[in-house]
Amino acid sequence: MWITVLPLLLARPAPVSGESCVLWLRQQESTVQEREAIQQAIVQAFAERGLPEPLFVGSALPPEELAARAGRAQQLLEQARDEYRRFESDAALASVGAAREALAEGCGVAPSDLALSIELLEGMIHFSGGNREQAERAFARLFELDAEYTPDENVLSPKIVALLSQIRVAVQARPASVLVVRVLPADAEVRLDGRVFGGAAHRSNLPAGEHCLSVSHPLFLTAVQRLRLSPGQQLSLDVVLSPVLEGREEFRSIAGAVAARYGSDWMIWLEVVGDTTEVLFASAAAGAVPASVSCPPGDVARCVAQQFEKMRAARKQIVELPPPLAPPPQPVPAPVPSPEPVRPWYRQWWFWTSVGAAVATGVALGLAAALSADSPGYRIVLGRP
Repeated sequence: MWITVLPLLLARPAPVSGESCVLWLRQQESTVQEREAIQQAIVQAFAERGLPEPLFVGSALPPEELAARAGRAQQLLEQARDEYRRFESDAALASVGAAREALAEGCGVAPSDLALSIELLEGMIHFSGGNREQAERAFARLFELDAEYTPDENVLSPKIVALLSQIRVAVQARPASVLVVRVLPADAEVRLDGRVFGGAAHRSNLPAGEHCLSVSHPLFLTAVQRLRLSPGQQLSLDVVLSPVLEGREEFRSIAGAVAARYGSDWMIWLEVVGDTTEVLFASAAAGAVPASVSCPPGDVARCVAQQFEKMRAARKQIVELPPPLAPPPQPVPAPVPSPEPVRPWYRQWWFWTSVGAAVATGVALGLAAALSADSPGYRIVLGRP
């Protein structure tokens, strides 16, 4: 199926600098029309209260599901080729159509030449059946997908090669379309028809027709959209990737970080559960705590806008509070001299002075006793023997 781009998003002007808000609508088993109705009602309710226009998180498929659908498109293409070789034109056209539908939801991970092969085979089937008008339409899509496409003259008949040359000139003469893609997070990779798109600004002129847009990021699910551009059309598109989260409680724990990763000031989780709608508001401001409310059915848009207005007012009041007054300076106390450390007695000067005096006294007494005349000790006689 073709992924419909909301007319509301297509017509929106470039976002102005200022406060921003990302809203993630989670509604199980809802149709595209139901989601569009809720989103438009929310945008209108926000505008009436002067709130920042929300950017909605797009729907996305898990990587394994995208790969499975791209693989299914390849299988259907091979089936169509076999049917074409057996001259089963109707069956081959049916298989080609099914391959295109499968590729519409898996084009972001499919080889870039898969779409070209599908269009080329459809053109060949119509051409061999004598339906030149349908063949020209299919061949024109080749150059819409790849303006540099060159037919293989060793595989195609000279008549088809000549027709492709004429169609190339006709497609190049059409007014070019202009596509501008704004993505969140800003460092996501944008590809159009399998090739990196538009440089850093994600803006480029391209041939009118059908194109596959894919936006990917390592921390988010890949978004895939199939676009139809008319000649001269200028299309501005906002793509907000879906975080890899399981439920509301997990989102609550990292909501502020997710908002900061988007580069947004606010993140709103809106989940329809039965007859009630659970809403979780999270600010990217440091230290902010997520707050949750429940909205009654039939009044979701007004309830979300009203609660968001209260959240913004409370956050703004916190931010604008004046800083607390600094306490008056206290006199600096005079420095207190630290007491000298107490030295042990055996390191005191008087201890060693006493020891020295005692030793000197002992030596003196010993010498006196040795030199005394009445002593039986040794005598020192000076003179010749």
